[in-house]
Amino acid sequence: MMVLAENKSGQQLLQYQIIAEKDLLESTEISPVTGSFAFVRCDGKYLIAYNKWRKQWEFPAGKIEEGETYRECAVRELFEETNQKISDFQFKGVFKIYDKNKDSVKYRTAYFAEIDHIDDFKENDEMEAIMLWDLKSYIGYFDEVDMKMLELILEINK
Repeated sequence: MMVLAENKSGQQLLQYQIIAEKDLLESTEISPVTGSFAFVRCDGKYLIAYNKWRKQWEFPAGKIEEGETYRECAVRELFEETNQKISDFQFKGVFKIYDKNKDSVKYRTAYFAEIDHIDDFKENDEMEAIMLWDLKSYIGYFDEVDMKMLELILEINK
């Protein structure tokens, strides 16, 4: 399978699959789904957060907790990492990712929201800053897999 993008942590993006959210919930082939991404656009720019441990800007995302839906994970992670309360997300499909270090495949869901303002940020144990990014300005290292995911979502949803 072709690698669409790879980041410095050894994560390889292998596939973007457009599927209905209800079909994903019933799928036995797309497994394990381990996390969700929250892509948020405001004023033509995209919400990103600076991860103090990985020392990089990235889109809000995280692991699904026990008993949590994919959508609930996206909402929670966005709030925990950026202090933004958004529940009006559109489901945009699922990404297949290969982790070279663990020699394992996982799937991550993608949610997208368009908002008109950003709430104040509160620094937390994972993120030290947030910003709205135009995808072009130089901000240092940005996760290649994250970037390719957004590009694929935008390409399909023109």
